[in-house]
Amino acid sequence: MDCDSRRILSSRPGIFYQRDRAKWDAWKAVEGKSKEEAMNDYITKVKQLLEEAGIAV
Repeated sequence: MDCDSRRILSSRPGIFYQRDRAKWDAWKAVEGKSKEEAMNDYITKVKQLLEEAGIAV
């Protein structure tokens, strides 16, 4: 399944719905990416966080 198959069809939640708005923004940021590209981005982010925490990868 590609990230694109979960296209966002709703409008962005209002400012009083911070959690929903953050989720919407996160999905919108990856809209159109392939599954492989999204997985690679995730792995890169995890490695970055581990290095910042001083954990050897």
